[in-house]
Amino acid sequence: MNPFRRTSVRMWTARAVVSAMLMPILFSPAVAAAAQAKPVPPAVLVLPFAPSQQVETAVPTALGASLTRAMTSSLRNTGKFDVVRFTETNPSIQRAVEEGRLRQPDIIPPFEDTELAVRVGREIGTAYAIAGVIEDYNYDSAARKTSLSVSVQWIDVKTGRAVKTVAISAEGTGTATSTQDEVDARAVSDAVNRVLQELALGEV
Repeated sequence: MNPFRRTSVRMWTARAVVSAMLMPILFSPAVAAAAQAKPVPPAVLVLPFAPSQQVETAVPTALGASLTRAMTSSLRNTGKFDVVRFTETNPSIQRAVEEGRLRQPDIIPPFEDTELAVRVGREIGTAYAIAGVIEDYNYDSAARKTSLSVSVQWIDVKTGRAVKTVAISAEGTGTATSTQDEVDARAVSDAVNRVLQELALGEV
């Protein structure tokens, strides 16, 4: 017999034996059950933070985006959710606007109306939505201190209601060399952690 052919036959025989040994393990009921038992985290839509329409003080343009990013990151870090960040260019949102289920003004923050947040969440297909508005903002340049108030709704998209609404106040303080953006960032971090605590989602 050709020695190369003999080696090939031995190789394939060995592979067949190994496969036969592994098959019961890979396809055992215990392994299959473990794979099926792994829960799929619910999807939550993070709607953009923006100043409430009732806010009279000037709010930095970047503050809403900073809050939205921090909330998105913090929810992901809990490991409890599949987090979806809202964008106007989301294909599901664009299709809803084109087909008339949403109007262009409907997808511009702030998302203060629970019913509207539910409709947006249903278009994207998430189980939950979180919508926040900036209620008050103040930066004291002399003290290098930011004071921030936000209200946040945790919304069950399926039932169409706000499961919980929280209102919190947060602060950020810097040093003599801190910029306003740096101080704002500290207030944002404090605000998001307080919101997660109030919603019982855990501190990040």
